[in-house]
Amino acid sequence: MAPHSIVEPLVRFFSPMPKDYQFVPKGDVYVTGNVRKRTHAIGATLFVVIDKHKKPIGLRCPKSIYEEVTADAAETASRRAAVVQSRDVAVEREFESELLRLYPKVPRQDAANILKRALEKRSRRVGRTGTLDLGSKVHLAVKAYIRHRHTPYEQLLKDGTQRAKARQMVTREWREVVRLWMGSSSNTAKDTQKGTANRKRKKPNGQTAPRKQRARRRPSRGSLPPDIRTSDAQGDLQDWSGAEESDDFSIFDDDSEDSDWTL
Repeated sequence: MAPHSIVEPLVRFFSPMPKDYQFVPKGDVYVTGNVRKRTHAIGATLFVVIDKHKKPIGLRCPKSIYEEVTADAAETASRRAAVVQSRDVAVEREFESELLRLYPKVPRQDAANILKRALEKRSRRVGRTGTLDLGSKVHLAVKAYIRHRHTPYEQLLKDGTQRAKARQMVTREWREVVRLWMGSSSNTAKDTQKGTANRKRKKPNGQTAPRKQRARRRPSRGSLPPDIRTSDAQGDLQDWSGAEESDDFSIFDDDSEDSDWTL
C-alpha cells in the first residue's frame, strides 16, 4: 500500500497506456510489492488498474522497473520458495500442536484433514487469517470440519434447508463430537448436567443427609471454543449455548464452498 503522501491514480484496464509503461497483473506479491516500492523510489507515477466493479486487478509501472523486478524475481525464486516452505512447515506444526492440545482425542485422519483444509493457501480460511489467535483458529477450524463431515449439515443444505436452520438442527451432533474429541464422554456430561449437588444420600436410620455442596471447576475460557463459551460461572459442557450459530468468527461459513466440503 502506498504511503499516505503518495497518490496512485485509478485507471481502467482499457484506458490508454502511458508511454513506456507496463501492465503488471495482480497475483505475485513479490513482483507487485517491489514494482510499487521502486516506482515510488524514482518519483514516477504508479497507476492502480481496476475492473468495472472498481476492484484492483493490477498495476501500471515504468517498463524498466518491471523488467528489473521480474529479473530479480527469477534470480531469487528458489531461495524465496525455500523460505516459504520452511515457514509453512512451522505454521503447520504449530497449528497441529495446538489442535492436539485442545482436542486430544481427535482421530488422526480427522486431524490431518482439518490441517489440510484450514491451512490451504489463498483460501480465506481460518488457518491463514492473521486477525485471530491460534486457539481461536483451531476451534473454528474444528467447528467447521465437524459440521460438514460428522453431521447431516450438507445433506440438509442439499435438501433446501436454510443455512441457519441447518446449523441449528445439527447442534446436538456437533456438540457430542466436540465433547468426545476434547476428552469428555457423553455419560460424564449427563452426570454433570444432573448435578451432584442435587443427589441425596441416606443415613442407615433412613434420614436424609444434608446436601453436600461440591465445588465445580470452571474450565479456562481459553480451553473452550470461542463460540460456545458461557457467560456465567457454570463453565460446564451442558451450558454451551446456541451461540455457535453466530457468524462473527465463522470464516469457513462465509466461504463460497461452504456447501461443497471436498478434501
